[in-house]
This record gives sequence, C-alpha cells and structure tokens, in this order.
Amino acid sequence: MQSAENGTISLQARERLGEQLIYYRREHNLSLHHLSRTSGVDIRHIDNLEAGKTNSDLKTLCALAEALGKKIRIDIID
Repeated sequence: MQSAENGTISLQARERLGEQLIYYRREHNLSLHHLSRTSGVDIRHIDNLEAGKTNSDLKTLCALAEALGKKIRIDIID
C-alpha cells in the first residue's frame, strides 16, 4: 500500500479506494456534487480520488466515509 521509501500510496491501492468510493456513492445514488457538499471535500479532490490519481489524508477519508454512511478500517499487515 504505502512505500516506506517515498511515502506514496501504490497505484493499486489508489485504484481500489477509487472503486470503493464510486461503488458506495452510486449505491446511495449520490452525485459528486452532493457528496462534496455533505462531506466538505472539494469535488475535484473526490473526482481525482475516484480516478486513482491522488492520495488523501485520513481526515478527508473519514469525512467521505461518514457522508456515505460508512467507516474507515485500517489494517497493518505483514
């Protein structure tokens, strides 16, 4: 997920996050605009997250999860 060398999240992890955001947003029949308004996250940032083009901080991910009626789970694994 995250490289210890440069602190960036792998493309695979970003794409998986984007897929989940799209899935849950569509499950709740929410537009990007509505999710942006309810979460307080800029619409361009959400769009880039869904496309797997950017990273985000935990505070932003929690705001999106809350707006989608979900929770964030972080696992530290070998």
